[in-house]
Amino acid sequence: MHIVDIGPVSDDEDAAASSLLYRSGKDGDDKKELIVLYEKNKGGEKETSSGMVSVLLTAQLERVKEVLKTWNEVDKRVSKLCPSENAREDPSSATACSDVEITDGLVGFLSGKFSDGTWRDEYLGVNATVTNKEGAAKADNGVKFRGAWAEWPVGAQGENQL
Repeated sequence: MHIVDIGPVSDDEDAAASSLLYRSGKDGDDKKELIVLYEKNKGGEKETSSGMVSVLLTAQLERVKEVLKTWNEVDKRVSKLCPSENAREDPSSATACSDVEITDGLVGFLSGKFSDGTWRDEYLGVNATVTNKEGAAKADNGVKFRGAWAEWPVGAQGENQL
């Protein structure tokens, strides 16, 4: 599972339930649509209304395609990683070079993309922030830390995630 913030899907309304729908073109029609369908809560009450709202997100569809393409590319790169020369020569069940798929369950990948106190997630998801800017510097194989206070708030984005 990878995470990308797609922003609020129901503006200022309190959505009780929602679904993301994709419609592909058929019979020579190239029209593709991304639609969010959600049920609104009645004003301030916990009961849901019987009304459904749909919002066309076709403009965001290209961004979704770009993100999915990036995820596939990064998965291919990351799946080839091994932690050391010894692991490549003698793969055991305790290393990333075993038969286990290293990308299974991976929510992000912080690699060498570091600048201005931000360590960018290769999957275009949640970036890590280094608060002590003198405590981190780009290195040949990633980022070198000195001291404390790097934060990777994967769960802090809430429920509106792709």
